[in-house]
Amino acid sequence: MSKYRNTIYTLFLLSICITSCLGRRESVVLKSSPVQIISDSSIFIKNPKCFKVCDSLLFLLGKGNGRLITVLSYPSMEYVGQLCREGRGPNEFLDISCFDVVNDSLYVIPTSAQDIHIISLNDIRNKDFDAWCIKKVNSLVPPNLSYSVTPFGVASVMAIGSRIRISGNQIKESEYGVPYDNPRINKLYLSTLWSGPVDYSVEYNTLVTATFLGEVIEFIDLKTFERKVVVGKEGYPDLLKKGKTISVGKYDGFFDLQIVGDKLYALYSGESRSELIESIQSGKNVESGAKSIRIYNLSGELLESINLDTKIIGFYVDMENGFILGLSNWNNFLKFRLNTNEK
Repeated sequence: MSKYRNTIYTLFLLSICITSCLGRRESVVLKSSPVQIISDSSIFIKNPKCFKVCDSLLFLLGKGNGRLITVLSYPSMEYVGQLCREGRGPNEFLDISCFDVVNDSLYVIPTSAQDIHIISLNDIRNKDFDAWCIKKVNSLVPPNLSYSVTPFGVASVMAIGSRIRISGNQIKESEYGVPYDNPRINKLYLSTLWSGPVDYSVEYNTLVTATFLGEVIEFIDLKTFERKVVVGKEGYPDLLKKGKTISVGKYDGFFDLQIVGDKLYALYSGESRSELIESIQSGKNVESGAKSIRIYNLSGELLESINLDTKIIGFYVDMENGFILGLSNWNNFLKFRLNTNEK
């Protein structure tokens, strides 16, 4: 009887130990490997901002050789060409803050204009880089800093007024949980504080946007305009006052978003801008970007997080090939293998 009790007690302690160890298990950090771009000549892109992958093509926004968008084949990463010549002439662009690729077309809206420039992916593959169609949309309200093209029109993250405006055949607006006209904050800072990445799912009619500063994600059903606002521990975007220094934002927030099926992947930093200021003032090199990709369902529930071994500013989740493609602010593409058992 005594031996039986000792055996039960030993098994009980063992079960506690196993449960405790599982509870303390650290999340896996995905290691990066460099991705080579295949080209006859060296490609240098100044200040890369973001990239998107669609239908065997990769589009990278950043200045290079007098162009603003560089095109690569995907996943082979072979150089195809460059689009959007800098300038003031026809089919030239002074500045681009964002772009979108939907179905069979690339959509580009200049930062300070009300024109949508559209070019088919077939024309790009055939290297007919001047085959643009231009559509005037008077309801667009510049600056066009972040937007997504939807069947309802162009969904823009607004600098003033409503947080989301859909410009198309009809205008719909979604008032945000915290109004832009916050009396504590100078209106000059509001567009910077509240801007952020945006993505849209045709399958689920869901638009998602988040803040570059602070920890706020908004999920919007574009059919019903029902929305859910998810606010993390770093809170709403706000100003940081440190001595005589004012920083627009207390924390770095979300750098990029991608809806994959019924899940949202969100690249999040959470770094204190107070610490960043101290690093800059001490002469240290400060690298932009984030090391955490959070995964949410489209109801806004956080499911899990993926940790990376280096900072990136943008990403693409390639489920078919089993990896995440990341972009560093040093103009390097990196591959993070999702199946850590594979070499």
